[in-house]
Amino acid sequence: MYRFISKDRNYQQWSVVGGKSGHVLTEKEINPINSKLLNFDVFNFEKDIVTICNSPTRGGTIAGVLILEGNKTYGKIGKKFLYKCIPDDRRLPIFLVTYKIKMTFDKAQKNRYVIIHFRKGRIPA
Repeated sequence: MYRFISKDRNYQQWSVVGGKSGHVLTEKEINPINSKLLNFDVFNFEKDIVTICNSPTRGGTIAGVLILEGNKTYGKIGKKFLYKCIPDDRRLPIFLVTYKIKMTFDKAQKNRYVIIHFRKGRIPA
């Protein structure tokens, strides 16, 4: 079992530490972006296959800022548009979150402070 620890949002600096053995994986052995690892994920690594065992980030809630200013969307799922969400935790990457804007008489949309939950199987490649 290994634990992934990210030091920044873009995964420029990170480390992977083994549980009992203390073995450290290198960049040549594992790619956290392709493996869809988030900060403090516990996973198994056998034959170049990553299997996530425990993920506190996926199991809990994430607070962040939903970027609505500028009305920039990144696609659509059903009746909701995808907007950029920047988490408060600087070790987590920027997510795309579905949101439906309620129609009001405001000319400009303001960014919103939100709390998001992960849905299983919804992290695209």
